[in-house]
Amino acid sequence: MMRIVTKYLTLLVVATILFAGFIYLEKNKSTLAWQLKAKKQLNPQTIALLKSLTGKKAIKIQVFTNPKSLLAKKIAAFFQPYKNINNEINIEFVDATSHPNLSKQYSITMQGEMVVTYQDEQLNHANITELSETAVDNAILQLLRRDDKWLVFAQGYGMRTIDDESASGLSDLLFFLKKTGIHVARMPLSPLLQLPENVKIIILPAPTQELDGQMVDWLQKQMSKGISLWWLADIDTVSQKHLELASNILLGDKVTISGNKYVAAINEFKPHKISENFKQPVLFAESREIVAADGDVIAKTEQNKTIMLAKQLPTARLLISGDVDFISNQYLKSAANKNFIIRS
Repeated sequence: MMRIVTKYLTLLVVATILFAGFIYLEKNKSTLAWQLKAKKQLNPQTIALLKSLTGKKAIKIQVFTNPKSLLAKKIAAFFQPYKNINNEINIEFVDATSHPNLSKQYSITMQGEMVVTYQDEQLNHANITELSETAVDNAILQLLRRDDKWLVFAQGYGMRTIDDESASGLSDLLFFLKKTGIHVARMPLSPLLQLPENVKIIILPAPTQELDGQMVDWLQKQMSKGISLWWLADIDTVSQKHLELASNILLGDKVTISGNKYVAAINEFKPHKISENFKQPVLFAESREIVAADGDVIAKTEQNKTIMLAKQLPTARLLISGDVDFISNQYLKSAANKNFIIRS
């Protein structure tokens, strides 16, 4: 008799545990589903980044669209896995038509555009114009790295300019960089120029005239001070013997990027901090080959020709591209060019 009672008591306990577990799962199935979805959707780098956004680093994402719209519901669903990873993230919907001054402050140009800021400080910000994990990650990283650092576009020597609104100009790039909160300035390239300490990057957008030895010596001195250099060449630029010698590279001939003679998308990049976890295509136009015995290759053609190369120096980084058109007004909005430029 005691065996029978014990058996029934055991079955009753097991049934009670199973029933309690069922009730728990029913009550929490939506949360568990979101957690599973978050693990499936968000890559490990994103999850690690989100977990670091606590305390003073807690962020707010303002979404400029009608809170009752279908777009708002879609964006809210997109960010639910983010909030499940870190519930300190604040998602706020703002009706742009009801808040014109706020829209103007953040240069909002489209429905659903987002602005990421710290919750306790809104001076620094980064705009998000694409609903993708990569775009959100880039904006958060921009915010975390933001300080009083400046990016300078060199002028002269036949270089492309950031006030040129033609197809080959860089005016759209200037607008995009400012919109993301990056400090941008322009400077006539001169060996007599004294740069402020907060300049961190100099961009040479495809000089069509040769930089002499004195000018290249000045650039090397800037890099020794911790200022990085991004040199963009192109098929119609002259060889830069002084700059090539100083960089230990050689600008080669025009290369065909893929089967298309004039333009192609690079879908896979070599492992590097710039291209880490970057899975989106970048549209390049015709490019020159970069021949180098050392350095980190970032992008190659189907024929194994290098078109983007990085060299890490003791105090700065040298980045060399064989194509400038991919940052021009004509191609900037193509594929994931904007997202890649921010990483560069």
